[in-house]
Amino acid sequence: MSDNGAVMSEETVRFCHGCGQALGEGTRYCGHCGALVENTALVRAAPAAGPGREVFCRACGRAINAMAPVCPGCGAPQSGNGGAAGEKSRVAAALLAIFLGGFGVHKFYLARPFQGILYLVFCWTFIPAIIGFIEGIAYLCMSDTGFARKYG
Repeated sequence: MSDNGAVMSEETVRFCHGCGQALGEGTRYCGHCGALVENTALVRAAPAAGPGREVFCRACGRAINAMAPVCPGCGAPQSGNGGAAGEKSRVAAALLAIFLGGFGVHKFYLARPFQGILYLVFCWTFIPAIIGFIEGIAYLCMSDTGFARKYG
């Protein structure tokens, strides 16, 4: 039974307001984008695909989809789960920004080639090096989920 008194059936599904992915019953965080799930509307939909690839959350032990970047129940990041293709490393981006930020290497790594070219054009002023160092520290201070949402 849901919050509004409707009986949850296999055909009734809740969807994340942030990314539109289907949510399971009792979900507090979206398993796709990591957004906190507040009150979501119930929508009639086709039943979800079979159980298939499920793993257990590293923090709370709940059964979750193997490709989920965060646990829908507790919000804990799930590293080493096979990850999505093209996922960037926060630490690698930070190290590139700190040591090679003056040349914009971290911008090319993060698929921001226009910004990387700007860093290359102005590298002789040392301003990109200072900005790159600050960005590297910012990457290290950012959560994995926040970094993946912005650059993943």
